[in-house]
Amino acid sequence: MIMKKNIYFSIVLLFCGLTAFAQTTAADFTANDCASVSHNLYSELNAGKVIVVSMVHPCGSCVSPSVSANNVVKNYASTNPGKVLFYLIDGNNSCSSLNTWASPYGMGSVVQFSSSTVKNESYYSPGMPTIMVFSGANHAIKFRQNNGLNATNLTNAINAALISSAIEEKNADFRLSVYPNPAVDKFSVTFVLNQKTEINFEIYNILGAKIKSLEPERFSAGNHETLINIETLSNGVYFLKLNAGEYSQLIRFNIAR
Repeated sequence: MIMKKNIYFSIVLLFCGLTAFAQTTAADFTANDCASVSHNLYSELNAGKVIVVSMVHPCGSCVSPSVSANNVVKNYASTNPGKVLFYLIDGNNSCSSLNTWASPYGMGSVVQFSSSTVKNESYYSPGMPTIMVFSGANHAIKFRQNNGLNATNLTNAINAALISSAIEEKNADFRLSVYPNPAVDKFSVTFVLNQKTEINFEIYNILGAKIKSLEPERFSAGNHETLINIETLSNGVYFLKLNAGEYSQLIRFNIAR
């Protein structure tokens, strides 16, 4: 499925070490939070928000991971105001019960939901809570961990969602890869096209600024490999973007000399 996304990638790479899971797209919902404010998940993600969700059954094992996730989100309040949100969700108990459980742990003022509309059984598994990161207009689940929390991985996933919002991508799978990675002065790019297409490559820095654009070139359908020169670029982290008509794909690479 091809979907538009407008999300941020992190300064470092970030998906390694995250808990593996089958579902990669967040389930949409429209529901009132416990303060009677209406939310539509997809609308908020389309607006560029990064949403960290802790799905809980009020219980002892849910406390530490949820508090830790909330604290991670608080760290973004000054650097990315209004961009990273924390939702505490319990589809089984009342708002009153949820707030009574959450308040002693400093989560009384976070956005809370107690609604069967929000509940999605595919997110639940033995051992709670389930901590997730939703982001982008493709409504991706960028992180999921059940029964605990690695705060570093959560931070990395949020950074990944934030930094790449400057790079608009209409996502398609061209089986894009680069090697060697890290690269020195050049690297090879491999990709697959299902029809004859004019493509071009762009390179972005970690702030999402485009710093290099290659001339468009027409390729036939099939497997391709091309060489890109990066002698003029400094050491660091970059993103290569393949544009093919209305679709594109991004991949991260490093330069290390």
